[in-house]
Amino acid sequence: MITGSKEDYLKAILEAEGEGQQVISATLAHRLSVSAPAVTMALRRLKRDGLVTVRADGRVQLTPEGRQIARRLMVRHHLIERMLHEHFGMEWYKTHDEAERLEHAVSADFEAKLVAKLGAGGVCPHGNPVMPETATARRKRGMQLPPFWVIDHLAFWTTIAATQTETGISEVKNVYCGAKPNT
Repeated sequence: MITGSKEDYLKAILEAEGEGQQVISATLAHRLSVSAPAVTMALRRLKRDGLVTVRADGRVQLTPEGRQIARRLMVRHHLIERMLHEHFGMEWYKTHDEAERLEHAVSADFEAKLVAKLGAGGVCPHGNPVMPETATARRKRGMQLPPFWVIDHLAFWTTIAATQTETGISEVKNVYCGAKPNT
């Protein structure tokens, strides 16, 4: 049986791989904010279920079945973020945490409805594609922020290229911001 906790581990492994990290127990403990013994027990269950392998050097790898589950969860997370932002108007910086809570509760039927409504591709409100890219492709693409917004009769614009990870923005380059009265 696949639980929300197992799904979180599988998704964390897939995301870490997409960021170019060597996935070991310590990587998972850090990413999921859990203790080393908790990771050891979870990996034991994931290995037993045929979802991961752990190499002699400690590196954790997804099996084809584990990768399939992680990818499905990534798609659900992406669709939920898009739904929250595009249809409910939730601010882009709030959608990730909300999607983290909802992604485990979405049925296959609801997921199909989301795909029919939103489409299968696209980018999330943070500018990321559905599936994690290689670390090199992610750095090259950077993060796209909304180019223009209005607050209290002032128009703000920004041109930013940044690398976003699940833990925040790790690199910012080519920054230009400005403000002028919005008439």
